[in-house]
Amino acid sequence: MTLLAALPLLEVSNLACGYERRPVLRDLNLRVGAGDFLGVIGPNGAGKSTLLRVLAGVLPPTAGQVALLGRALREYRRREIARLLAVVPAPSTPIFSFTVREFVAMGRTPYLGRFRSESAEDRRVVEEALAATDLAPLGQRLITELSAGEWQRANVARALAQQPRLLLLDEPTAFLDLGHQREVFELLVDLNRSRGLTVICVSHDLNLAAEYCPRLAVLAEGTLYAEGPPERVITADTIASVYHAPVQVDRGPSGRPRVTLLSESALRGGRVP
Repeated sequence: MTLLAALPLLEVSNLACGYERRPVLRDLNLRVGAGDFLGVIGPNGAGKSTLLRVLAGVLPPTAGQVALLGRALREYRRREIARLLAVVPAPSTPIFSFTVREFVAMGRTPYLGRFRSESAEDRRVVEEALAATDLAPLGQRLITELSAGEWQRANVARALAQQPRLLLLDEPTAFLDLGHQREVFELLVDLNRSRGLTVICVSHDLNLAAEYCPRLAVLAEGTLYAEGPPERVITADTIASVYHAPVQVDRGPSGRPRVTLLSESALRGGRVP
C-alpha cells in the first residue's frame, strides 16, 4: 500500500473558525476516508454549513487545519480544489435561463483554460453526468422550467461534471417532497457505491440521514458531539440532549433508527411506549 493510499481523503484537525468576532466551530476533529458516506446532523446554529464552507476552502479556519489527501487545503490553488471536490448547495430557485446541458457543462470550468473551448472529452463527461442523474432527455430544457427534484438533480450533475473525488452537499433535500427526497438520496447512494464517490451530506432530516448514511457526525454548539453508525448515534438521550426536544427512537423496516418527535399531549397522556 502506498503512503497516499493509506492517508484519509479528508482530515480535520483541531479546527476552529467563525465570522468576524463570532466563533462558530471549535476544537473539531474528523477523518473521512475514500468512499465514505458521512451525514452531518445537528440543530440550527451548530456549525454544519460553516463546516462545509471550511471543507470547500471558502472559509479559512482561525485555528487548526483541513488536509485533503494529506496536504493542507490552504496550499491548494482554487482550480486544484475544484478538481478534487464539488459542492451542491441547498436548493434555490434558478434565475438565468440556461439549458440543462449548458448548466451542467459549467462543471467543466476547472478544466478549461482562458482561451480553451469545450473539447470532446468535456462533452463526454457532461453527457455521462446527465445520464447518471437521469437528465439526458431534459438536456435542452431550460433550467427555469424544471421541477424542484429535477433542478436538484441538475445541481448534482453539474458537480459530477467536475469529476470530483469528494461531494459536499448542504441540505440537498430541503423544500423537496417525500418522493424527491428519496430520489436524491437514492442517487447519492448509487454514486457512492458505483463510483466510489465520497459523500459528506448535511441534513436536518434525522430519519433520512439515519436511513441512508452509514456514518453520522453530530454537531452541537460548534463541536463534534457524537460520531459513528446511526444505530449508535441516533438515541433518544443524544437527540433530546442536542436538540432539546423529547423524542422516541425505534427501528424502521430497514433496521435503521427512526425518530418520532413527542408532543406535549403525548407526554401528558402517557402514550409513549
